[in-house]
Amino acid sequence: MKALNILRLSLKLLGISVFILFQIFIIFWIEIFHYMGFTYPYSVIFFLPVLLIGYFSPLPKRRSLSFILISIVLSIFFYSIYVLFNSGSIRFFGWYKDLSVFLILYLVLSLLAVYLGILIHLYRNNILKRAFITALTLFILSQSALRFYSIVTRFTGGISLSVDASDFSYKKAVQTLCNNLEYNYPYSDYKHLHWEKIRQEALSRIDTVKTEKEYLKIIRGIVSTLQDNHMWLKWNKPQKDFAQYTNLGARFLKIDENIFMEEIFPGSAADYIGLLPGMQLLGINNESLSKALQNVPDYPINAKYGSLRGQRFGDIKRLKYIFSRPVGSMMSITCKDLNGKIKTSKIKFKKYNYFKSDSALISKKLPGNIGYIKIKMFPTDPFSFVGLFDKSLEQLWHTDGLILDIRNNSGGAIFLTDHILGRFAKAKINYGGIKSFNGGYFPLFLVPRSPIYNKNVVILINERCASATEYFT
Repeated sequence: MKALNILRLSLKLLGISVFILFQIFIIFWIEIFHYMGFTYPYSVIFFLPVLLIGYFSPLPKRRSLSFILISIVLSIFFYSIYVLFNSGSIRFFGWYKDLSVFLILYLVLSLLAVYLGILIHLYRNNILKRAFITALTLFILSQSALRFYSIVTRFTGGISLSVDASDFSYKKAVQTLCNNLEYNYPYSDYKHLHWEKIRQEALSRIDTVKTEKEYLKIIRGIVSTLQDNHMWLKWNKPQKDFAQYTNLGARFLKIDENIFMEEIFPGSAADYIGLLPGMQLLGINNESLSKALQNVPDYPINAKYGSLRGQRFGDIKRLKYIFSRPVGSMMSITCKDLNGKIKTSKIKFKKYNYFKSDSALISKKLPGNIGYIKIKMFPTDPFSFVGLFDKSLEQLWHTDGLILDIRNNSGGAIFLTDHILGRFAKAKINYGGIKSFNGGYFPLFLVPRSPIYNKNVVILINERCASATEYFT
C-alpha cells in the first residue's frame, strides 16, 4: 500500500512537472511571436490543454483554478531565471518590461479557459448550455488555430516549385523551366530579367548537348541568372553522401590574381595544421594554384550567362569545389606565410562544428570606448545565440558607440536577426516581407526589445552578405 501511494505521488509530481514544462514552452512562443510582431491572436491555441484540465479535473473548481495559477506563476518564474542567466541582468528587466502585460493576460485567459472547461463539465447534461459553451470555445480555438496556420502557410507556402521532367526532352525541359520561372519567380520585374533572351540563349545551345553534364550546365546557367542563393536544383540522380564530406575550414579572399586565407575556422583541418589569416595560397597537390583552378570543371560553378556571382567569385567557388573532400582524405597545399616563407603541408580532412553558436559571435571594446561585435552567422538557435548577443551588448552597454560587423555572414534564421535588431528599434516597424510563388506575402517586423541601445551604431557589410544578413542591413 505504501509503495502504491509513493507511485501515485510520483505520477502526480511527474504530471505537474510536465505541465510546468509545457507552460514554459508556451511562454517561449509568446515571446517569439511578440518579437516577430504577432501577438495574442496566434497564441490562444495554447489554451486548449488548460481547457481540457478544467473539463476532466476531479478537483473542486477552486483547487483547479489554484493549480493553474500556481503552475503558470512557477513557469514564468523559471523562464525568467533562464532569461537572467542566458541574456544578462539588463535584458532580464527589459524582458519583464516588454512582456509583463502579455504574461498577465495569458494567466487570466488560462484561468478563463479552465473555468470554461469546468462549466462544460458541469452543464454536460444541459443540452443548450453545453452546446453554447462548447460552440463558443471551439470558435475561439478554431479562429486561433486558423490564424496560427496562416503564419506558417504565408511563410512556407509557395517557396518551392516542383515539375516532373523525367520524360521531357532536353529542349522541352529547358522551355518548361524558363516558362515556370518567368511566370512564378516573384522578383523578375525587380531584377529586370529578360526571360525571352534567357530562353533563346539556352535553346540555342541545347541542340549541341551530348551528355547529361552538358545539359545540367545549361540548366544551372539559367538558375544562376536569378542571382538568388535560395534557388537551387534538386537532381534526381545518385549524389555523394554529404554527411561524409567536409572542407578545409578556411575562407578565401582574392586580391588581384592572388588568393589569401581570410579566416580560419576553429577545429578545422586548416586550423589543425596551423594556417593563419593572411597566408597566400600558392599550390594544391604539387600543382600551381592556377593549374589546379583550371582543372576544375565549369559544371558545378554556376557561372553562365554573365552571372555576377560567377565573374566575381568564380575562383573562390572553384576552391570550394576542390576543398570539398571525404572525411579522412589527404591533400597537400603550398602556402606563403606572413614572413614570406613558402611551405608545403599535408592535410587530413576532418569534421568540425561550423555552426557552433559561441564561435558565431565575437565582442570586444575598441580604443576610444567603441564597442565591437562580429557576427559570423545567424545559426538557427533561438535558445543561446540571442542570449549570447544580449550578454555581449551588456558588456558594451556604456560605450560611446557600437560597430556591428556582419561581413562574410551568409545568413541564417530571420527571426534571430529581428530579435537582435530589436535592441536598437525605438518603435515597431514593418520593414518588408517575403513574397512567395503563390502570391502569398509574409510581413516582417522589428519590435523593440528592451532596453534599447541609444548610441550611434555602424554596420560593416561586404559583397558576401546574403539571405537573412541582407534583411539585417
